[in-house]
Amino acid sequence: MSNIDLKAQLAKQMLGYLHNELIKDANEPTLYRLSYGQYEVSSYKGELLIEFDTQKPGYGIYYGFMITKNGIDRNEATKIDNIFLPIRQHLEFVLKKVVYLTDGIYNSRGYWAFWLRCNDFDIDSAKKHMEIIQDYFNQLAISKYNVVKI
Repeated sequence: MSNIDLKAQLAKQMLGYLHNELIKDANEPTLYRLSYGQYEVSSYKGELLIEFDTQKPGYGIYYGFMITKNGIDRNEATKIDNIFLPIRQHLEFVLKKVVYLTDGIYNSRGYWAFWLRCNDFDIDSAKKHMEIIQDYFNQLAISKYNVVKI
């Protein structure tokens, strides 16, 4: 069995765990997503997402805040990371889970300001965490922090 067959088999198996929880993206057919709203943080527009990519099933199900701006280079990524540092620290405390920085991925889809990985395909846990993150972003939007719900 080739690596491509194994990858396709793993992706199919993982999609079976999701029970149609995520919606296939219209523009990128290998992506399945669930949105928890769009926000602007210090002039960076993005979306709170749960996502699974059938082309990269080894990544599993992941969720966080993806900035939807093309052309983010390493310098701008560092600036974004500094803006999101207090948000990540707060979420790590509240969720009692490590909140990852992006791993240097700058691509045409955007830039993950932070992300978390789902354990054992537990979509219910990811959804619960996203509701907590969404509530936190909504609280930031009504505070003095530079967050706007779009």
